[in-house]
Amino acid sequence: MNYQKILKKADVLRCEGNTKESFKEYKKLLMSRDIKWQIEAYSGMALCLKMDYKLKPAIQYYNEGVVLCKKIGDSSKLVDLYRDIAITYEYFAEYKEAEDFLKKAINIAKKLKKTATNTAKLGITEVKLGVTYLHQNRLEEAEKWLKRGDRRLSEGNESFWKLTSQFHLAELLYFQKKYKKALQKIIPLLNQAMDNDWLHRYAQILILKAACLEKTGKKEEAEHDIQLSYYIANQFDSKEVTNSVKERIKFYLK
Repeated sequence: MNYQKILKKADVLRCEGNTKESFKEYKKLLMSRDIKWQIEAYSGMALCLKMDYKLKPAIQYYNEGVVLCKKIGDSSKLVDLYRDIAITYEYFAEYKEAEDFLKKAINIAKKLKKTATNTAKLGITEVKLGVTYLHQNRLEEAEKWLKRGDRRLSEGNESFWKLTSQFHLAELLYFQKKYKKALQKIIPLLNQAMDNDWLHRYAQILILKAACLEKTGKKEEAEHDIQLSYYIANQFDSKEVTNSVKERIKFYLK
């Protein structure tokens, strides 16, 4: 059986929002004797359940993957799973649980062999912890972890994660009501996202720009960016991404 082909099909179905059929495809990976494919199965099924707003079953499937990771001693994948679990809890505004799993992931990531990939893995997990604090308006803790993760990411060549980190630092400035400083940071990030065709991240940054413009009284410019954000949101193949962009617009531009 071609498990790589099954995984690709499952991923496409999930991106289309067809979570039920995607779940069935991911489940087929459990037939493999290779534990790594089984971990992919549980992770994929959990993600489908998260998209269907089923928190407890999603966590249960992630935990199955965690058990297998521990069984084969795959600490690197364990960091990814703990971070995914944290993101799932955050999705449901369960911030304490998200915080706990991110801290677990960070502690394990610190013990991994120092490579560019593992340094980036640790850095982005630290950034995610900062974002979790940001969503709780715990701005001092958010700043500490965002800057720590950003410094670590600056050591490597992971351009996408560097931009992501800088974007979240711009969000921090927004929450600190430093709208003009946020705008100064946002403009080069928009250009970088566009140059690299990172459309999802471009949309997120554009929404933040619109929010800052609105706060500084530039309503007409803000409205232009809002309409462009809605247009971009409808261009994605993934319904999950489309919905996430629209939810972000509602959050920042109520």
